[in-house]
Amino acid sequence: MCASAIIPILLFCALAQPQEPPAADQYFSGVVISYHADKVTVERTVLGASSTSRSFTITKETQIDGRLRQKARVTVQFVTKDDVDRAVHIIVRNDPPKK
Repeated sequence: MCASAIIPILLFCALAQPQEPPAADQYFSGVVISYHADKVTVERTVLGASSTSRSFTITKETQIDGRLRQKARVTVQFVTKDDVDRAVHIIVRNDPPKK
């Protein structure tokens, strides 16, 4: 077999390798129960079910809309990679003004 026949076969084999899909964005909404410079923990309470909490890593690429503090209602857009939830975007929900 000549080299010109082997190269296309090797190229085809390299391209046929399964590629890992990019991490899909996910969302989690709830109330902030813990907040530090590099981590936020959010708790979600569903009526008739036990509450669920998740912790998210905050990086310098994380966008934070609003004033992040404890007991604030938030929606966190995150990606999971290597079993670590990394916050991509945190939206702080303002409570309606009391009348």
